[in-house]
Parts: sequence; C-alpha cells; structure tokens
Amino acid sequence: MNRLLRRLAALAACAVFALSGAQSARAEDLSNPSGESSEAAILVSVRMEEETSGSTVIPTLHLSCPAGTTAAGLLAILQNYAYLDSYTLTNGVLAAVELEVDGEPLTLTGTDGWDLTINGQPVDRGSLPILSDGDELCWSFVSADSSAEEPAREVAASVASLWNDRYAEALTQATAWLKNNFDENFALISLGAAGVSVDYQNISRLIEMVEAGSFADSAALAKAILSATFCGMSAANIRGKNLLSDLSAYPDIAGDGPLAAALALIAVDSNEYPLPDGLNTRASLRSLLLEAQNEDGSFSAAEGEAGSALLTAAALTALSCYRQSDGVEAALENGLAYLSAAQNEDGSMPGGDDASTAFATSFAVAALCALGVPVDNPDFVREENLLEALLRYQTQSGGFCPEIGEPAEEEATAAAILALTAAKNNRNIFVLRSPLAAQPAESREESGSETEPAAADESSISRQEEPSPSPLPAIGVAAAALAALTGVGLFWARQTKGGRKK
Repeated sequence: MNRLLRRLAALAACAVFALSGAQSARAEDLSNPSGESSEAAILVSVRMEEETSGSTVIPTLHLSCPAGTTAAGLLAILQNYAYLDSYTLTNGVLAAVELEVDGEPLTLTGTDGWDLTINGQPVDRGSLPILSDGDELCWSFVSADSSAEEPAREVAASVASLWNDRYAEALTQATAWLKNNFDENFALISLGAAGVSVDYQNISRLIEMVEAGSFADSAALAKAILSATFCGMSAANIRGKNLLSDLSAYPDIAGDGPLAAALALIAVDSNEYPLPDGLNTRASLRSLLLEAQNEDGSFSAAEGEAGSALLTAAALTALSCYRQSDGVEAALENGLAYLSAAQNEDGSMPGGDDASTAFATSFAVAALCALGVPVDNPDFVREENLLEALLRYQTQSGGFCPEIGEPAEEEATAAAILALTAAKNNRNIFVLRSPLAAQPAESREESGSETEPAAADESSISRQEEPSPSPLPAIGVAAAALAALTGVGLFWARQTKGGRKK
C-alpha cells in the first residue's frame, strides 16, 4: 500500500548526497548491484508496452540513476517506485510483471516474456547491460497465447481512457519549466510528487527555514510539513525539529481560516503522521472545515461570504480520508454538487480573489482524484473536461499561466503539475503510499477521542480512525540525506485572507 512514497524512496536510491554527514542507506544496493560508485548520476528514460496491441503499460519515465546501473537495477528502481508490484527474471530474461491498474492487480506473463530495446536496438535475451547517460529503454511484452493479450487490453482501456501521451508530454514540459523557474521551497511538493529531483540548494533552503522556525502562519507551517515530506524527510524530525508538535500546539488555526485548516489536515495525513497531544487534533481540524461549509455545498473563508471553488476543492481533498466520520460523507456529496454547478462552460473552474482560474481548475482535478471521481465524469464535463480545460493554460514555454494570455507563473505551474500527476495516478496525490518514517511511540496521540488513522487501502479512498498501529522503525537523522534526492512543488502558494468570522 501507499505507493507514492516507495517511488520517492526509490528516487533516493538513484543518487546519494551527504547531508550533515548522513548518507542514505542501501542506495547503491537497490540500483547499482555492480558496486560501482554512485557519486555520478546518469539520466535514462524507460517505458513498458504491450507489443501486440501497442498499448502502454507504463508511460515514458525519465529517471536519474547512479552510474553503473544495469537494466536489472532499473527494474528494481521501478519496483521501488511502485510502478511495478513485482517482476520475475529468468536466466536474465524478464519473464513476468505484476502491477496495479486502478486498484486492480494485473499480471503480464507469457511463453515469450518481455523483449528489451535500448535506443531502438534489440538487446540479446539474457543480457542486461550497464546503462549509459541518455539511454532510452523500452520493455515490450510479447505472448504467443491469447490469454495474455486480454489483460494488456485491460491496461489500455483503464490507462488510455483518460491518460495519454499528450497529457504525459504536458507534465514533462511543466516539470522542466518549474524546475528552472521556482524561488519558493513550496515548489518541492509538486516536483516530488511528479518524481523530479531538484538541486541540493533548494532542499538546504527548506531545512534552514525549518531550523529558523520562520512560518508566517499555520498555513505556511503546513506547507513546510508537506514540502519536507515530499523531499523524503520526516517532518517529525528535521535536525531534531518536530513540525507536527508545532502544528499541534499552534494557537489559532481557526483564525487563519478554513484553507489553513485544510492544509493542516492534508499535511498530517500525507505521511500518516501521529499528531502529538495539543490544541489541534484531526477531529478539531475536521470540525473547522465542516463549519465552513455553506448551504449550497461550497466552502467559504468567512461566514456570510460567497463560496470559493478553490477552497471547496481544498476542503474536499482534506476530508477525503475521513468518509466514515460523522457528517463527512454528506459534506463531500454537497461539495461535489457545488463544484459541478460552479464549473464554467469551457470546463474550467471559476477563479476569484483567492485563486486564478488555472489554480482553481487544478485544485478541482486533485479533489476529484482524491475522492475517486473520474475527471471525465459526466457531471464535470462541459465543452471539455477539467483536464482538457487545464491544458489550455499551458504556454509554449511549458509552464502554466494563471489566466489565458498571461505569462507562465510558478504557482499555476506547480498546481497544474499536481493535478496532472493526480490524474495520471487516479488517487489522492497528497497521501504517500508508504510511511516515510515513524514517530517514537511516546509521541503518538493517546487520547480516546483522537487516534492516528490507519493506512488507507490502495483500493480505498477512505480512512477510518483506528487504534494506533505499532510504530515503524525510525529513520533518525540519516533520513535527512533523503532530502537531496527528491523534489517537490507547491500546490498552495496562496493563502486564504482572514479567518472565519464568529
């Protein structure tokens, strides 16, 4: 379960940097079995397809790997990214692959197995060569029996029904633009969710901000938790700093408004963080959000104000893990009805003072994916669906503009990347699929009214609050080394104006 983090952990296995003398463990073991030094990195691309129908099993991925990585090592990286559940090598030939499509397991195996080409040239069966910088790999599934072709068609139907090469190219161009055009630490969230690494200096800047404790409000603190999490660091221990304790003790999240409450709830659920005893609990954050919902299903920043598509989508995303909690399911249904009614005729979502049109549209895509609602659901299709409407905001530079005719902007691009990545994976992009690190047992919530939610099953979008599970092994200070290995972007650079009036 929880695959996104496995992808982040595998990114850490692709390159090793030192941070405060700590070094990520087992990085070379995962992708460089030859033992060759992993100080140098190479960039390769890989995809998997079904040869008979030409359908895509895994779209093209661009990966940074240690020098000396072999084709077999790349398969290990794909498994640790969670693009593959498992694979079988027989005498150097890839014989079988197991993966998951829309929550359903799928096995591709046959009498002929998989063929490999590198840079368009067939590779001899049984040979898994060391890769070079710029190599383009393609694994093609071939089978002489018809039984293996049907699952491949299922992959095509489930993946190609919405996600396609055009969306994949839009995501690639957007991440390339953002990687070279961001100034804020918050851009780490979307880049990391998309599996794109960033320079160490960007991670270092985030760590310095955390150490200084320079957070303007609870929304900024929540964003820092998300940024750290998607950089491969546990926000419970960043050089001894526990951001979850700070969030739990924050004196006035209600005063910062419903968007801050939504961000806080998303942040603590992103890595199944236990929230230490304090002023703020998961239950209190949910209550703040539910109180912000209007009769028409929208969520607004203050009582009596008109609803906001952005805030409504944020609240739905935050509440998506708690469908079994009192009042949440009805709030989700009413919120979705509002978003459907508010959608513009061209398929986009209305912006406003709190967000641009592109930003609100991206937010809505992420919310639908978090709730398991297809982006092309008829209730959310006007002239076009939300994803098609969003692509109209992509400029020739690859970045996304806030409004049509404006230049590309960091915030709009970061939001679009998160939306595209959410649509690609058809899941809540803010919840890691495996916990990054665990808090010590004594810091977990122990009150009878608030317990850490159980990990969500991969086929479920609901999270129920259950007794705290046994703590996972702590990574400790060495986890900070992972920070240099994965990148992330910001979904929310804009903050709500003012708190909810009493």
